[in-house]
Amino acid sequence: MPKETIELSEEDAAFIREAIARCDYANADEVVSRGLQSLRDYETRKKQAEEKLRKMLDDARASGTVEFDPREAWAEVEARYRQRKSQT
Repeated sequence: MPKETIELSEEDAAFIREAIARCDYANADEVVSRGLQSLRDYETRKKQAEEKLRKMLDDARASGTVEFDPREAWAEVEARYRQRKSQT
């Protein structure tokens, strides 16, 4: 298994030590693996939600009952999301 070296903030390192001390995890590798799995799960749910929203927008556009271009609305949502994400 490849080894990686990462730098952690003191807060993150303390969190890992505390998780191990509580016996929630045997070592830092387990803590990081669980964190990565949570991130993968989040990204999967986010992608599914985006796909569902795109389908809903496409369906609305195809119905002919909307007075705006859903793709333009989606582009605005994505732009706002990227802007908010860059501010954190």
